Amino acid sequence: YKNTYAKPDFVITLTKYHYQLGKEKGSVKQMADALNERSYAHYIKGDLNASIEALKQSISLFEKINDTKNLLVIQSNLGSIYKEQKDYLKAFNSFNSSLKIIRELKLKTSEARILSEIGDIYSILDELDLAMEYFDESLTICVGRKISKQNQIGSIFLKKAEIYYKKKKYNLAKEYSKKAIIEFKDTSNKFDLSECYLLLAKVNKKLSQKTQALEYTNKALAINYEIDNNSKIIEAQIIKSYLLLGLKPTLAKNLAKESLQLLNSETSNEIKADLYNLLYECYKRSNQTNRALSMIEKYTVFRDSFQLEKNKILIIKETIKSQYEQKLQ
Repeated sequence: YKNTYAKPDFVITLTKYHYQLGKEKGSVKQMADALNERSYAHYIKGDLNASIEALKQSISLFEKINDTKNLLVIQSNLGSIYKEQKDYLKAFNSFNSSLKIIRELKLKTSEARILSEIGDIYSILDELDLAMEYFDESLTICVGRKISKQNQIGSIFLKKAEIYYKKKKYNLAKEYSKKAIIEFKDTSNKFDLSECYLLLAKVNKKLSQKTQALEYTNKALAINYEIDNNSKIIEAQIIKSYLLLGLKPTLAKNLAKESLQLLNSETSNEIKADLYNLLYECYKRSNQTNRALSMIEKYTVFRDSFQLEKNKILIIKETIKSQYEQKLQ
């Protein structure tokens, strides 16, 4: 399934044939493999509900044949979906449960990947120095064991770039994003490649380098249209609209209105708040007062919802920190 990163729709169709063939041949493992790959294709598209449904079916089948190694990998995949759904405590516990057994089995490639995933949770929780420790440990394993998977090394570079961005170390963020791009360009991993371009767009926006920011935004948009990731399309279009707002306000407003049509139940409250705030700015600039007020009201609703999520994250953060400190004792 080399096309999973680049052509998820094609892979979803292909796995249906794979699953049916496995069923006809009586191969539970092939059926489970097909469902696992289908789950990841849905994940690439940002369709988390379909992803988790396929993954749970795959887990059930691997449990039937007692396939320990594949179960470990899939359990960690489940952690990745929990993370995307912002269920960070479930994700953290899922990764740590897998990590313990993976270390016992000395599966170094899987260990490096899960260390990186745990680091990502700490990064989301703004425990940036702790997150960097996990990324560095993961990278050490990759380099020391000569794990040549560009996806894995590229992902670590990207995650380190995101931390530097949060720390406002924009030149380092730019450097590590470009390192990640070099790794991803030799793979079919368009999903993470688009994340690199999106981060570079944000970095250049912060550095007031609008031309470069627009170039990277357009690269990210092109990829996300290709892999049909709705949430990432909206996110990139919001950045592009903000970049165009000063010089081309009508174009910025039209693009923002286009993004509004793409909102769905899986769009995060953060993105919704950002989009309604953008539309408020657009309508205010064009003296459409009533529409501007309507947008600010909606912005307030989603901003408050996002703030509630952040408050919950603080509670999760303390729980996870407590578990981490207990391990150190």
